Amino acid sequence: MIALLIGMICDGGNQGCTMKGVAACDTAFRSVEFAMKGVHIDKAHGINGATAEDTMRNMGLIASPGMVQTEKTIVEIFEEYSAHSRVFKHE
Repeated sequence: MIALLIGMICDGGNQGCTMKGVAACDTAFRSVEFAMKGVHIDKAHGINGATAEDTMRNMGLIASPGMVQTEKTIVEIFEEYSAHSRVFKHE
């Protein structure tokens, strides 16, 4: 499941959070179906580790320090939205 969702980022929420939640639930059900059929991703692929703990550690490394620049970029996008909304309100 982690291998499928790791690329998902938090972008400040609202309606996007709902869609991400739906995607996560769908992925959870599909992952159970795969596991019951013996389908899995080998540890040699992606961020998967030899154990669940190793995989979670790898995911943590992606989050911090890996996502620091991503967070900055998301904030810059929000600031741009804010600047545009101020411009449009004065017109």
